[in-house]
Order: sequence, then structure tokens, then C-alpha cells
Amino acid sequence: MKVLTVCLGNICRSPLAEVLVRQALQEAGIEANVDSAGTGDWHRGELPDARARQVASENGIELTHRARQLQEQDFFDFDHILVMDEQNLRTVKKLQPSTSKARVKMIRDFDALGKGAVPDPYYGTRQDFTVVWNMLERSAQGFAAHVASSTVSQP
Repeated sequence: MKVLTVCLGNICRSPLAEVLVRQALQEAGIEANVDSAGTGDWHRGELPDARARQVASENGIELTHRARQLQEQDFFDFDHILVMDEQNLRTVKKLQPSTSKARVKMIRDFDALGKGAVPDPYYGTRQDFTVVWNMLERSAQGFAAHVASSTVSQP
């Protein structure tokens, strides 16, 4: 299984989601390749935002991902594309080729505390990154549980 997490610039939400989805799938015993990308190219090649790296580090994870932009090939390479908000959803669905196999969903569709957008913490405070981390952690765990139950129910 291959999973791609997507936000705007690929330096805040999607790199955090990437590591949390990878961790949740591993804990559920599901082999998967997980990556992240942004719909825009503003930060291509950059490390994640320092505040995102700090929150991840406080949770025992080092963020080393380099920002990249979503490519057409991603729609064929990935099974699941998990987006952070409605703007990402519209952009990704607009770019998605009709022949692609990828299933595009909002990541918070799997959040036990409710659906909706993952707010962009870029212009916020350090605390906003912690809120996003917690939201993404719940969503990643919900996604892993969904995948695990889907796998069990298939013959």
C-alpha cells in the first residue's frame, strides 16, 4: 500500500501527517510506503517548518522530508491521497486524471473527534502546531484502523 499526504506547501501539515500515518500503519502491522507533497511549489526542497520539526522531535520523531510538489504520476503511484483541507481537496481532485487509481479523502474523515479541515498552522503559534499534531495523530490512527478493518474483511 502507498499513501500520500498533501497540504499546500509540504512544510507543515503534510510532513507531520506523513510520519504519523507511517507510524500508525506500522503499529497496526500494515506494510506501507508513505510520502507527502504540496499542491504548490513555494517551498520545494526545503525542510519542514522549524515548529513542525520541534513538535515532531518532542514526540520522538525527526522530520527530514524535503518539500516537493504533487505530480501527475502520484495519482498512479499512490493508493490513497489524504488531504488536509477543502482547498487541497478541490485542487487535488481537479488535477486527478480520470484513469488514476488513487482514492482521495480528507484526512480528518478518519478523526474520531470529527470531520473537517486540518487548520494551517503556518501563520499561527507554536501551540497551533501541537493542536495540528494531535488532530493528525487521531486521524492517522483512524485511517490505520480503517485500512486494517478493510483488509480483514476482504477475502
